[in-house]
Amino acid sequence: IMNHQPSPPWLSFAWHDFQIPKFGFTSWLILQERLLTKDRMSGFGMLVDLRCVLCMNQNESHSHLFCDCVFSRNILSACPVAVGNLWSNFCAGHFLLQHTDQIRTKICHLFISAGFHHIWAERNFRIHNPGQYNSSNCLIRMIKEEVRSKMSTCKSFQAMTLSDPSLISILY
Repeated sequence: IMNHQPSPPWLSFAWHDFQIPKFGFTSWLILQERLLTKDRMSGFGMLVDLRCVLCMNQNESHSHLFCDCVFSRNILSACPVAVGNLWSNFCAGHFLLQHTDQIRTKICHLFISAGFHHIWAERNFRIHNPGQYNSSNCLIRMIKEEVRSKMSTCKSFQAMTLSDPSLISILY
């Protein structure tokens, strides 16, 4: 009765066995461009300052906030594997600039989705608490800690580190 749509190409990014659900959900909303960014608010007829509160350089949109913003690029540059910088590639499911094995890809995807979540949270924090902010370095520390915490509880990751101890090094 229903027509089945093909899965979006980024589905394995948003939902994988290492994913933290709140990060996956935020990433899912971001890649569907469903968050209430300032460009969408303006489209709904709301009067808002369209400038990005993180960098104050460009108008806020999904592509700017999670791909082009200097603040966001600084956070994503801390990923163990280089992250791309084109929104169209993100929407096509291509986040990493170099090919790597499946386990490292999943860890990087977890890092990026945690970054997305924290970027959105920081954006909201700055809007609702003018004059207060967290630095990108502070967010990077939180993201790395959450990734390490998640990976330390995964039995499959622990088993993989026995055969490849270098996996631990990408967590630090």
